[in-house]
Amino acid sequence: MHFADYSIEAKVTAARENTEKLRQSALAKAFSGELVETEVGIARKEGGDYETAEVLFERIKEERRGVGRKDNSVGCF
Repeated sequence: MHFADYSIEAKVTAARENTEKLRQSALAKAFSGELVETEVGIARKEGGDYETAEVLFERIKEERRGVGRKDNSVGCF
């Protein structure tokens, strides 16, 4: 093998190692939610309100109990 061959091989090996590190970093960011905007961020940007899961769950429970209904008919949910 020539010196140039060793140099190319070393560059390919380094590139593969860097690619694997980048892949792991991208996966870590994806799983932690850092690659996409959150619902809260989107709502704030659009000037809307954001309802947490806890608040939404309580609202649904109240609606199912009939709180705030004008009549006592059973609605589709």
